[in-house]
Amino acid sequence: MGYRAGTLRWLVVAAGEAQPPLMTKRVLAAFLWFYTGWYAGAMIAEMLGVSAFLGPIIGVAAAGLVVLDPRRIIWTVRPAETSAPSMEAVEAA
Repeated sequence: MGYRAGTLRWLVVAAGEAQPPLMTKRVLAAFLWFYTGWYAGAMIAEMLGVSAFLGPIIGVAAAGLVVLDPRRIIWTVRPAETSAPSMEAVEAA
């Protein structure tokens, strides 16, 4: 049984226990951006007097950009930058 730091408390993970899917955040973000894009597109279509299909088109485009992330801006793991001294500096002191 291993321990991992959670957001608010420690999470105990037993060996062989099912883990949450890795794509959960991406799928949730896609759903939210789809809905937001559809709503914004419907508002724009109503104001401009164009076809109501503008909403779903903008929604699919927004969700696609979030899920695919072609420039790898959203879904990358960036190393945390710390201002703490390096181990070599601590050992030297």
